[in-house]
Order: sequence, then C-alpha cells, then structure tokens
Amino acid sequence: MKKQMLIWVLSWIIVFTGSLQAAAPPAESQKEPVKVTGDHIYGDHQKEWAVVEGNVVITQEETILKTERARIDLKQKTAVLKGRVLLNHPEVSIKAARLEYNYQKKRGTFYEKVRMEREEVRDSQGKITKEAFVLEASKLYFESETKNFKAEKGELRSKDFLGKGNLIEYNDNKQELFILDEAYLKKDSGEEVRGQEIKIDLKENTFTVQKNVIINIEIEDEEKP
Repeated sequence: MKKQMLIWVLSWIIVFTGSLQAAAPPAESQKEPVKVTGDHIYGDHQKEWAVVEGNVVITQEETILKTERARIDLKQKTAVLKGRVLLNHPEVSIKAARLEYNYQKKRGTFYEKVRMEREEVRDSQGKITKEAFVLEASKLYFESETKNFKAEKGELRSKDFLGKGNLIEYNDNKQELFILDEAYLKKDSGEEVRGQEIKIDLKENTFTVQKNVIINIEIEDEEKP
C-alpha cells in the first residue's frame, strides 16, 4: 500500500511539474520545477487538479510552503493551502490559516491570524541594510520575487516604532512603508502620531504624516533641585 501511494505521489509530481514547464514561455523554461510532496494524494488527470494531504511541502526555487492540505489547479497554476500554512523565503517567513497562491506569478494572499517576520539583513561589512520587523494582520498579499506586500488591519513592530492601520503597504526595493486609513505610529521615544496616511522611509528612518494629523509628545517632569 505504501509503495502504491508513493507511485501516485511521484506520478502527480511529474504531471504537476510537466504542466508548469509546458505552459511557461521559452525564457522561463529553464527555471526549476515546482515540487510537491505529502502523505496522501488524489486527483483527476483530465481535469488537471490534485489534492495533497498530510505534511504537505511545496518547493519552488527559494520558496518553501508547508501546510496540512493543498488543492492544486494545474491548469490555472494556483494552489489553495489550508491548515497551519507556513511560507519560508529568504529574509521572510509567514504563518497563516489559509493561503491562495499563484505559483506561476509567485504571489499569494494569506488569510486569518497572519504573522510575518522579516529578518535583519547585513552587508558584507556587517552594516545593517534592512531592519527586522514583525507584522500581524487579518489578510496579507505577498509577492515572493519582490517581497512587496499589502496587509489589511495590520500591526507592525520594529525596534524603533509600532505602526497600526487598516491598510499597510510596503515596497522592499525602496524600503518604503505606508500606513493608511486610521494610521497610528508610536516611536520608541514615546512620540505618538495619528493621521490618514503615514509614510516611513526605513532607510533614512524618517516619516511624514498627511491628513488629520495629531501628534502627542511626552514631556518628562523636571527634577526639583
């Protein structure tokens, strides 16, 4: 029985990777195939779908996805992952209850109790080029190739500040963070800022606030002589 199950798994891996390579344009045909493994797998060759259950691991180049169950649409090049979803990618790890992922475009949306952790990055001289942060949100759209993301009802923490907003957008190339709609920012110095739009330049460690701006500055009592 175990041998038969293994044959089915290998069969579906071949179909899965073969379908992906056949649909890709010539410039992308040299990319590594997507590999899928799990304890149990079933599906339909003609309708081009498969369901993998138990210790599911999907590997695509530097991206590794883990979950309890995945339904893969070989025609649309998409996968829906449910149950203890984990994405590991250079600099980034993301946990959620569910993920809808397009493995051709290398992007997806995470749902329910989303937690993203970005590692600190240093250059060859040991200088910090990217600060570490933790993001928690109800929904997160993430692009694996660019590391750009959009989070709904998010809260982001770094060593320098805490940011909250109904929408948080991030551009990794520019290292620009936008906190939008009921935006809130608290610096480690205690300064609090509120507005409809807060832009944070993570390279320069500066911020700008627009629309309905409120700033609260803590003032310490002077010590009496």
